[in-house]
Amino acid sequence: METELKETIQNLLLQFMQNMHEWEVMCNDIAKQNELSFEEQFNKQKELVSKIFLNYCTSRERKNSRPTTISYGNEGSYEYDIDEEKITDIVEEGKDRIVVHTYREVPMQEKKQYIFLFKKGKWLLDSKKRYSSWKQKWLSVSL
Repeated sequence: METELKETIQNLLLQFMQNMHEWEVMCNDIAKQNELSFEEQFNKQKELVSKIFLNYCTSRERKNSRPTTISYGNEGSYEYDIDEEKITDIVEEGKDRIVVHTYREVPMQEKKQYIFLFKKGKWLLDSKKRYSSWKQKWLSVSL
């Protein structure tokens, strides 16, 4: 794989992760706004994450994950944290598919794969998987 393509994919993932981390922080702040109803909080959180998905992710139905449903971490256990989750490898699995492998130790040891697809003239994040040591296989998880 060309160095330039590898850097492009790495930067896309890091930007996505940073945006998602900032979104998680904002979600915690929104949840503390007692003057807003639960529905108003949810709609505000959904609107923010939908913008991130529009920029970085493939356009497809995600029934049980973001941006359709809302879930996020808290201080010390954010799902997205570029200081904790490190890229370990980037593998081209065809002309239109690249898999980025990551590893994280805190809050728990996890291996993940982020799958990028080349669609509409650009690279977009399509899905994420987590390695289950117990099942000894990759399992799909929400982005």
